[in-house]
Amino acid sequence: EALWGRGACDTKGLLAAMMVAAEEIDEADFGMLLVVGEEVDHAGMVAANELGVRSEVVVIAEPTEGEMVTGSKGMLKVRMVAEGVEAHSGYPELGDSAVMKLVRAVLEVEEVIVEGFEEGTTVNVGVISGGAAANVVAGAASADVLVRVVGSVEAVLAAVEEAAGKWGVAVEVVSKNEPYGFLALEGWGAKTVAYNTDAPYGRFYDEAVLFGAGSIVVAHKEEESIFVKELEELPQKYVRIYRELVLNERLRQSKMDLENHFEKTEETQKKQPAAKAAKQADAPHKEL
Repeated sequence: EALWGRGACDTKGLLAAMMVAAEEIDEADFGMLLVVGEEVDHAGMVAANELGVRSEVVVIAEPTEGEMVTGSKGMLKVRMVAEGVEAHSGYPELGDSAVMKLVRAVLEVEEVIVEGFEEGTTVNVGVISGGAAANVVAGAASADVLVRVVGSVEAVLAAVEEAAGKWGVAVEVVSKNEPYGFLALEGWGAKTVAYNTDAPYGRFYDEAVLFGAGSIVVAHKEEESIFVKELEELPQKYVRIYRELVLNERLRQSKMDLENHFEKTEETQKKQPAAKAAKQADAPHKEL
């Protein structure tokens, strides 16, 4: 039995599971944050940085097939913009087609990415638009392009700008982030993913856990779905993750406190002989 529809696993279904888990946790040091714009420009997470909250770790819901994620690819999202000169298509020599510029630039960018960077770096032209009609030389055109990056995002951006520039096409950065490493607890599996999350854009936590049910390969299309059984089991898994994170943090703090205690004790022991010697040196001497 499965739940079908856009957002079933990415991520409305997982959000519902988190809300159920939150009702059970209900503790003072726990909070739930809902943000917008993750699929566009991460504006929600960027705005959350100004809320004044602070956390050692956050748990982010994404379809990870019940395994924790250790890392995700970097991401570069740009808009390629071409400008031309409109003209009647019967007299193309009087115009300058923005669409043709853009098409050539996009193909150049694809070739540069595929041939010039590490295996696993991919490019997708998600949206392309331009022109007014088939009988008009296009005066403007644009394309939304997303590159999933293995390696340096800045190096990819420089290559994209150079390739597009050969055809007089401008590159506007929508969002970008380097590959990101997640915290993975023992016993929860360990995998890497090709997709991106809000995690690199948050500045109010030290580490992030990425975990959820369902598969990303069915996301972003009409037949998106998640098994009901997986969804029903997910709230308790989130509760367990929270408990383990709290326990780990308490153990870490106890270890730090113990180490600080031993350091102070050792310093005190080192100071005692010196203090005793100084006291003896200051004491009056009795001649025999």
